[in-house]
Amino acid sequence: MYLGQALESILAQETGYTYEILVGDDASADGTQDIIRDYAAKNGCIVPVLRSRNLGTTRNVYDLARRSRGRYIIGMDGDDCFAGTDRIQRQVDFLESHPEYSAVCGKCRLIGEMGQPFSIEVIPEKARFWLFDKREFHWRDFEEWKMPGHTSACMGRNYWLQHDAKIMYEAHDFVGDRTGVLLSLLDGPIYCTDEIVSCYRIRDGSGNFMGKYVSQNLRWLEVRMMHRLEEYAKTRGKSLNLSWIKKQRLVGAVCIWMKEPSEENFEVTRKILEIEENSGEYMTLAVKTLILKSYYWNTLHKDYPIDVG
Repeated sequence: MYLGQALESILAQETGYTYEILVGDDASADGTQDIIRDYAAKNGCIVPVLRSRNLGTTRNVYDLARRSRGRYIIGMDGDDCFAGTDRIQRQVDFLESHPEYSAVCGKCRLIGEMGQPFSIEVIPEKARFWLFDKREFHWRDFEEWKMPGHTSACMGRNYWLQHDAKIMYEAHDFVGDRTGVLLSLLDGPIYCTDEIVSCYRIRDGSGNFMGKYVSQNLRWLEVRMMHRLEEYAKTRGKSLNLSWIKKQRLVGAVCIWMKEPSEENFEVTRKILEIEENSGEYMTLAVKTLILKSYYWNTLHKDYPIDVG
């Protein structure tokens, strides 16, 4: 149901530009591939990429993006959709007349499983990763681990035409939106508008990263991604410093281990400490967190944030 709505929202676009819709199915067994074949048979702009074995989320994205031929590119999950019928036209027109920007990003409308309006108040503030209130998104914003908007609301210049960016899957197995933002920023800032250009579907029991992040301790995977993005930026002649965010994730990992002292939670903390070159600084922060949090919780019976410097 969702995929059909997504494809219909793209096919409904009124634009003077030609475009292709690359649809990748990562070896699903629920009839999705039949839906894709049906749409492709009726619409020549749809390019089906149907896999017989599972590649994983970011390898699937990488393979699709490498096949893209257009000057501009938009990424969208199959349960989201475009808003309005002139989204492509407006965003292409903007990028054509503003060569100083690598991408343009609008806003998204939240919808529920059945397409009903969804209140942002239901979502924990820390999980509202797509909110950004400035007109331009720069390198320093990325270093604060912000996003210019939701992936489905962004159109960027197609950096895949010049770069074989394997970092898309090397950074993380199933999170690629931040890597995509980094790749755009390497070519210039991102312009942000207030126009609603897409619909972001919030689903109960969603398997996306934020859903897993809340229910599981995935901080090690996130820190590893940050570390790999920093290393990749170096190869492109840019200095990326995500240490403040990585330290926050270390504090969070230590706190989870203190509350739930399992071997799995200990391993998350250990791996974060192991990957960082400046391990002494991170080890000091881990010990500081252990001491202060124990004092806050057991002596003061209150809690205070840890200053990560």
